[in-house]
Amino acid sequence: MSNEEATSAMISEACKCPVCGARDFASVNDFNLLFTTDVGPGGDSSSKAYLRPETAQGILMNYHTVQNLMRLKLPFGIGQTGIHTLVSPLT
Repeated sequence: MSNEEATSAMISEACKCPVCGARDFASVNDFNLLFTTDVGPGGDSSSKAYLRPETAQGILMNYHTVQNLMRLKLPFGIGQTGIHTLVSPLT
């Protein structure tokens, strides 16, 4: 279903807010939940990488701690390492 089809379906089905009853929703658009970052010292488009928000949270929440412990002036770098394994139920 395209964004236009989803928007028209919301209008044709007369969807409303369960709290206030409003029907003036914004149009449907794509939304990316991944956190964009660059890999390496260069900032070109070939070095783009995407992190899951829960992995980037540790970097963002510990920024002040890392700054105080490592180097008291900018620039400094924070790296993220690790292996992500998915756990899924057996069928």
